[in-house]
Amino acid sequence: LEKFGGKMGGGPKIKIVGRVSPENKKEIKSWLFDYFGEQHLTHLPEEKREKLKSLEYPKNEDELLIIDFADKKVSELMKESGVNPHRVPPDNLHILPPDIYADLAKGVKNSGASTFPEYQTIIFNVDAIRGGNKLKFAIIVFHELMHLKGHLAFEAEEREFENKEG
Repeated sequence: LEKFGGKMGGGPKIKIVGRVSPENKKEIKSWLFDYFGEQHLTHLPEEKREKLKSLEYPKNEDELLIIDFADKKVSELMKESGVNPHRVPPDNLHILPPDIYADLAKGVKNSGASTFPEYQTIIFNVDAIRGGNKLKFAIIVFHELMHLKGHLAFEAEEREFENKEG
C-alpha cells in the first residue's frame, strides 16, 4: 500500500481489543486506516480544519529531513522488535501557532508537541520547536513518532443506543 510507504512493510498491524464483534473490528480497522494518510484531519470540525490548514507553518527543508530521518529510524527499531514498520507521511505532522496548538492539544500551551495516535497526527507548538537548535526538534520528532508508531492497539466496545425521540 503506497500510503504506508510501500517497501517498509505495507502498513501497520492494528489490533482491536474489547467486546466487539469481528465484523465491527474489521470496520473499526478500516476507519482507522483512513487516518494513515490524507484523511488524518477529518475528525476535526470543518471550521477547525480550515483554520489549522490556513495557519499551519510550512515545514522547511531541515525539518523535512529531520522528520524523514526520525521516521526511518523509528521504523528500523520497530522492525528489530518484530513490529511491522510503517511510514508516517510528513503531512501528518503540523507546526502550529501557540494558540491553535493549545486549542487542539486541549489547553496544553507549554509543551513542544502532542500526538494523537487514533488520527495518526502529531502537532507541534512553533514556539517550542523553532528559533532554537535543530537537535531539540529532532528529539521531539523522534519521541512523538515513538508514541505514534508504538500505539497500534485500540479498545472498542459495542453499545446499544436508545432512540430518545420516539
